[in-house]
Amino acid sequence: MGSKSELVAKLQQDILLWQSFKPASAACAERIGLGGIEDAFPGGVFPRRAIHEFITVFPEDAAASDGFIAGILASLMRDGAACVWISTSRRLFPAALRSFNVERKGSFLWM
Repeated sequence: MGSKSELVAKLQQDILLWQSFKPASAACAERIGLGGIEDAFPGGVFPRRAIHEFITVFPEDAAASDGFIAGILASLMRDGAACVWISTSRRLFPAALRSFNVERKGSFLWM
């Protein structure tokens, strides 16, 4: 058996395969300007046309998570893409999204 890091890397690959993950070709993948965040995803590609779930326990964590999500939305919506924000609590303050360069005129729906 290989080193611990090799074992972890193999396990990560196996989990992605079990989840039917089909990696985008790095050559044709378009970066959306998230820098190190994109690098953290498999193949260095942020998955689009997907559901991303963020779970928080404390209000301050939720506020930080909402800001993080708004930053991602700004990058995704830069070229007119549509996004949907679904929340179990209706705490999103749409006017604050402008602070993250998310404009209401875009295709954005929050529920």
